[in-house]
Amino acid sequence: MLQKTRAIILHAFRYGDSSLVVHAFTEAWGRSAFLLKGARKSRRNQRSSMFQPLYVLDLDVYYRENREMHWIRDASFSVAAMAHELDIVKSTQAIFISEVLMKTIREEERNPALFDFLEQTSVWLFSAGSGLPSFHLFFLFRLSRYLGFYPRNNFSEDNRFFNVASGSFSSNPDTLDMQQETLLGLQWKACFQSDYDSGSQVFSNHEQRNRFLDSLLQFYRLHHHSMRELKSLDVLRTVFS
Repeated sequence: MLQKTRAIILHAFRYGDSSLVVHAFTEAWGRSAFLLKGARKSRRNQRSSMFQPLYVLDLDVYYRENREMHWIRDASFSVAAMAHELDIVKSTQAIFISEVLMKTIREEERNPALFDFLEQTSVWLFSAGSGLPSFHLFFLFRLSRYLGFYPRNNFSEDNRFFNVASGSFSSNPDTLDMQQETLLGLQWKACFQSDYDSGSQVFSNHEQRNRFLDSLLQFYRLHHHSMRELKSLDVLRTVFS
């Protein structure tokens, strides 16, 4: 049966001479896999460029329950800003975020709250005048709420250090580097109070962003069994170095 849904693209790769296999998080069914036939068959029908990481598309699909893969009949941009070419900063962040989503989102069922969060995040990223270097950090922090292990906001003078294992602030640092642990604690605290626009003020330079990203990824690995090595991580660090 032909059905319509909005979808956030997670990953697409070539299949055969002219087709694509597309992984997406859909509004109607959660995470789903699709086949797009003839996406690269002719220059006039070069639809493959639409299926970029984090793009929000309106899809017409032939969907059948209990099938591992469905068929895309047609696609269009759901947000006009996504029809334009991205700069290297935004595209690198989108690739990194999409890889995280591919590893952490497994459920094949409708999740309106998660879809709305991802859609708003994508629209914000692609509509912003320029990419913000801290965007992916605040995204990971906020995503943890929808994955079920959002940190506890219990910062105080007695609990100044963030413990990634407990997901809360404690009185004891994780390492012997007191200065670094104090700064990380303040940055974790700032994540509860900042948004994407103001987030760039939390980190002074790329070294601070890298250290906080390491802390975030350790937090994810301890609380999500599917979070392993990320192929896009080295590229992300290079772009922001």
